[in-house]
Amino acid sequence: MKLDARLSLLFSLGILGACASTPTPDKASPRERCYSHGEIRTCTDAPAPSRQQVDDVKRLRLPPAGVSRVVLVRNDWRDAYGHAQLVLDGVALPAMIPCSVVGMDVRPGEHLLHAGAAAGAESPLRLSLKSQEVTVVKVKRLPRGAASRGFGLQLVGHTEALALVQECAVLGFEDRTASSAEVR
Repeated sequence: MKLDARLSLLFSLGILGACASTPTPDKASPRERCYSHGEIRTCTDAPAPSRQQVDDVKRLRLPPAGVSRVVLVRNDWRDAYGHAQLVLDGVALPAMIPCSVVGMDVRPGEHLLHAGAAAGAESPLRLSLKSQEVTVVKVKRLPRGAASRGFGLQLVGHTEALALVQECAVLGFEDRTASSAEVR
């Protein structure tokens, strides 16, 4: 019996030693945001918004005078993989993962929002933005066949937007009111 106990102890110490010497996997970047659905995992790298920015987006809070706010929401239970790359006025936005929200403040006026890495990939959505206004755009995967893996853009009303935004993580918030795009 003593021999079995010693073998058991040696075996246990061997396993513990092996576990201790096994390198731990690299930790994700603090900027990494992910969406998981079963074995599907889609991640993007973006600076985390402040609590105030998250709250402003989740409540669809109006921006200050002289500023327009655009909120992009990707929330469709059938869309569980891949990145949606959007371009506003020729400048790429953070890649959106499933069930995510991105907010940004821009100058009032005319703006062009494209779905796809190439600005001409899809018909752009023309936005006429007013001061102290929140405009919500739903980013929706197009059905297969029409444009596999492509995305469409659709303006969403306030009530529907509030429901969609509450279910998803706010990936980021940008201030594009300056002459160059600045991340807030």
